[in-house]
Amino acid sequence: MPKKRQKSLEFRASQVGKCPVLLALEKMNADMEPVPLIVQRIMEEGSKREDDVVAWLETKIDSVDSRQQETLWPLGSYTITGHIDGVALVTSDDQLEDSEGEPILPGSYLLEIKVLGEQRRQILREKGLAGFPQYRMQLASYWAGLNQGDPDSGLECLEPGLLPGALYVVQEWSNPDRIEVRQFSREYMDKMVFCVADELMSRLAEVEYMLRGDGWDEKYQDPGPLGCGDCPARYQCFPELRPEKVPSGDNLFNTLEEYRQAHAVEKAAASQKKACQALFQTVMEERGTAKLLLADESVSLSEQTRTNLSYAKLPADLQRMVTPYVTESNFTQVRVNLRKGGLS
Repeated sequence: MPKKRQKSLEFRASQVGKCPVLLALEKMNADMEPVPLIVQRIMEEGSKREDDVVAWLETKIDSVDSRQQETLWPLGSYTITGHIDGVALVTSDDQLEDSEGEPILPGSYLLEIKVLGEQRRQILREKGLAGFPQYRMQLASYWAGLNQGDPDSGLECLEPGLLPGALYVVQEWSNPDRIEVRQFSREYMDKMVFCVADELMSRLAEVEYMLRGDGWDEKYQDPGPLGCGDCPARYQCFPELRPEKVPSGDNLFNTLEEYRQAHAVEKAAASQKKACQALFQTVMEERGTAKLLLADESVSLSEQTRTNLSYAKLPADLQRMVTPYVTESNFTQVRVNLRKGGLS
């Protein structure tokens, strides 16, 4: 009788690159903050965009098959499962090129689709998948699951050597017509899996360590590019940052109402000032003058130019050149979020 396989810790390929602290807390069903509505909507829109990208691809290549095919990668005492976006079948009659203008050779490719904003697309162009460890681990997990599989899982896995590589298709969030195709060779993907395997084993061992109740290593308190401030488990790691709920009847509600009234007056005053300025400008243009004298007060027109430099959008080499001339100042600001969307 074959030996019964011991149940292993299971992780999703799309989640396995997260902060190990967050992974452990999710496994423990710890109390965490809900996903913001805007993030939910972005995820829903991303799923719709995936279908649009597949439709675009099918105008360029033969077909996209195996949509949402399940994969399973047994990694030591852990199991990584996932669902791929598909397998892209490219034939000799197809004319698909990657972002470097290189033709995609015939074959069946693992397909991964992402919808990214301009800033993240810039990072991808400069650093490749190294700039997105979570995406890198996700793609490696899919590749390993498709090519290695698990004979005891009952899941279909491909014959070794069948896939010549992977296609990483990126659509720009603000411009859906802008789509880039990156291709990774089989050699590149195999090397990625080799490098990722050791890293994942170490990270998942940390998760297992935390699940035993032995605490966690503070070096992992950085769940991704958004940082700990947007992590749903942020108050587990930093309980001192948890907001205090003010009970009804507290005098602070009177202060809030006073602020709300002041904010409304300030907003109305700003609107009135703009209306007066517009009227002054109209009168001066009609009278052909750039300045009006009203007793000992005056109104004048002046041409101004405002220049903004987006440091984050600069190429990495220019950022290094500019950094010595960038100054930062720290200060504390009280920001009041009013119910109807007013910000201060």
